[in-house]
This record gives sequence, C-alpha cells and structure tokens, in this order.
Amino acid sequence: QLEKDGNKGRAKKMYTETEPSLKELNFAQSLLMATGSNDEGLQVEKTLALKTEITKAIARMQTAIAVYIKSDEKNFGQPVKLLEPKLKAALSQHGCSFTPEPGKADWQLTVEASTRKGAEIDGIYFSYLDVAVSLVEYRTGKEIYSNNFTDIKGGGLDYKTAGRKAYDAGLQSITNEIMKSLEK
Repeated sequence: QLEKDGNKGRAKKMYTETEPSLKELNFAQSLLMATGSNDEGLQVEKTLALKTEITKAIARMQTAIAVYIKSDEKNFGQPVKLLEPKLKAALSQHGCSFTPEPGKADWQLTVEASTRKGAEIDGIYFSYLDVAVSLVEYRTGKEIYSNNFTDIKGGGLDYKTAGRKAYDAGLQSITNEIMKSLEK
C-alpha cells in the first residue's frame, strides 16, 4: 500500500525488513525437507514466489525519491544558503535525489529561515535564528513533516557572524528531526 501511495522510502524499508524473515523461513523449510517431512505442507513454491516479488519491489524502490527544495534563508536580510546544502546531504543519505523542477519531484521541502538581533555583552554579539520547515508529498498534497525552530542562539564578534553561528547551531537538530520523521 505504501508503494501505491508513492511513499517509496517507507515501502522500501518495509520490504527490506521482510528479507531476514524469508531467509529464516527458507532455512526452516530446508531442515524439514532434509528430515523427510511432508513436502506438500511446506509451500516452498509460494515462499519462492513471495521472495521474488519482494526482490522486484526493492529494485523498483531503488529509484530515489526526487525532492524539490524551496529555500528562503536570510542572515539579517542578506540571502544565504547555509541550511539547504546540509539538508540535501542528509536527505541523499536516505535515498533522496534532487530536482530543480517542481513538476518532477515526489516531495517538496520548504525552508524559511531568518536571523534577528539579540543582546551584546562585553563585545560578544548574540543573534537568534528562526526556521520553519515543511515537507509535502506532491502527489497527495499531504504534509509529511512540519516544524518551527525558534530562538536558536549563536554568538560572535558581530551580529552577522553570530547569525551564521546560529545557523550552524540549528543545523543538526533540524536535520535530525526531519530524518526521524522520514524513518517512521
């Protein structure tokens, strides 16, 4: 059903998780046949047909999920690309590819991020990052993941440097949250 719904990542994971069970079943059937048990009750042919079907499905799932990223990242009003490349790297490790054309994507990842001034204490400037992230499956329009990350703090010798540090500070938690959502 997941495959039919276009959820390639989860479908592939479920197919892959069945492989060890099929190996155990095949081994058990081999032991029963070796001991001279009744072959009719073993349903070896059905097991082989199921294993073939799962192998074919996993091969179909090898085609990566295509993601279109729409990113609007600003550090005190200046456009930057600090989250997008890191998110691409993390998603590619989970079987995603990327397309510049929304019409060719399975998912759209939208990232809106901006920094704002915090305090200045003894020559150390603090900035805060606010990020809104949304992952939508194109075909169904279903939002797979959505979250707001606020008040991610960074410090530096000026506000812009502090803003970049805030982006660095938020990157890992944002990436981890998206990955957890995809693995469910």
